[in-house]
Amino acid sequence: MRAGYQELAAKGLMTLDELGGRLEQLDKSRNTAHKELEALKSRRESVEALEQDRYTLLKSYAGLVPKKLDAVLPEKRH
Repeated sequence: MRAGYQELAAKGLMTLDELGGRLEQLDKSRNTAHKELEALKSRRESVEALEQDRYTLLKSYAGLVPKKLDAVLPEKRH
């Protein structure tokens, strides 16, 4: 889009003031997009960390169950 606007200005179809305004809008849009991408990346990393914590917790619980069952009398297991 930037190149298109610059071409319009070069052809005299857009004033330099208009070009400046359009380029400023493009820069703002680009900066907003970068911020949103960073926020999404941060959220994705948080979700991945939570998933890893979940797997670690489940693995820990799975290791506890056989030990606890061994301590229970056979009659009470049923």
